[in-house]
Amino acid sequence: MVLIGAGPTSISALQGLGRGESIAVISGSSTTISPREIVHPKIQAVSVSNNEVPGVVSAYSRASNRRKPLLSSAIVGGLANYWGQQFLRYESGDPWPRDVFGDFATYEAQCAAVEKGFVFTGGSDVLLPATRAGYSARLPRLLVGSIESPASDLMAMRHAFRAQVNRTGAEVFGTRAASLERTQRVWRINLHDGEPITANRVLLAAGVLGTAQLISNSFQDVENARLSDHSPWMVYGFGMRRLFAQRPASSTHHFNAITLEKLEQASSAMFASLYDMGRADLNLLLASTISRTFHIFKSMRAPFGSALLKPVQIWTPLTFDEIDIDLHGGIAREIPNSHTSPRDDRILGEVLDVLRDLGASCLKVTRTLPGDGFHHHNLKIKSKGGGCVPVAAFLRQRTNDSVTCVDASVLPKIGLRPHTLTAMAASLQICSRLAIH
Repeated sequence: MVLIGAGPTSISALQGLGRGESIAVISGSSTTISPREIVHPKIQAVSVSNNEVPGVVSAYSRASNRRKPLLSSAIVGGLANYWGQQFLRYESGDPWPRDVFGDFATYEAQCAAVEKGFVFTGGSDVLLPATRAGYSARLPRLLVGSIESPASDLMAMRHAFRAQVNRTGAEVFGTRAASLERTQRVWRINLHDGEPITANRVLLAAGVLGTAQLISNSFQDVENARLSDHSPWMVYGFGMRRLFAQRPASSTHHFNAITLEKLEQASSAMFASLYDMGRADLNLLLASTISRTFHIFKSMRAPFGSALLKPVQIWTPLTFDEIDIDLHGGIAREIPNSHTSPRDDRILGEVLDVLRDLGASCLKVTRTLPGDGFHHHNLKIKSKGGGCVPVAAFLRQRTNDSVTCVDASVLPKIGLRPHTLTAMAASLQICSRLAIH
């Protein structure tokens, strides 16, 4: 068996496989250096802090902005090296993957199984002054380490990956897969660096963009891919001193300060992250404003006055986007969305009123570029003469279940809460079934 990818869903895939399997993992690592000015500010800042090159590679050019390509993970631990520390289960009314789990109890059980490998902090409620019904505030439930390395922070996924590799005895190849090729009864995985590897079964955990590239390189009649992203509103403001003061002293050190959420009918109707720029790295502040970072400022805190700025990311039901990719031309085009103005989003307007009630002065509202939300999911493949088919169905038809996708590509919908835990739980469920059969 060959597992392609070394991010969160790869970790839970290995967790679901038995010790008796003969497993090779193609990590997806790359020595290609992505110019820092094209990558997300948080990737810039963290990579400088870790003395590493940014762990991403350019996947597809944008038709709208050639200087900001779609980026695919190229590092052990995936994009969780840079963010995604909020580990939250979905509520019963949220779009948990019903086709994967069958019932909510099974979904929760697999979430719990994934959580056993990690250490968390936060999650408790923060006293919220009287405001609109349904809104609550809490300390973010953050992943701060793995069981093997409890204080590893953003490096937690790397330690968890190594633990699962050791448990299964998998052999890791530190390169990228270029394509798959059927030869008699086995698959040959062609690598960018090294001799091909053969396997009876292949698991794709390369991330949505990486999986799209592998499929397009492996099936010549594939023409287009379509994926979804969840790209939040960004609100920049000042104030909310009383709300931020509600945090206990032990929780004031983290940049991700407070979670604000609206719940309706056992589902999240709005999810927002409030950030404390006074706890951000100076390089993050510089990357966010002038798209530059400097090694001399590595791990230095932002200046004192930056604590006044309180950026807020807001995800609503209207902040989903779709992106169409011409696989032969390598060009990604955003599918027009009629809800591009803040005035079009009723929930956003309501949240802005809530923030003002909490003492915020909102200066500016912008929308994250589609694809840069990095909540990629719902990959569909279009071959010549056919329509868009969900990736799981495409692989089932073309490979007779010998190639299986286990990353977020298989999630037809995601909720407003961060989807990392749900994607990992789905991967664990899929691979546990494979191990049984």
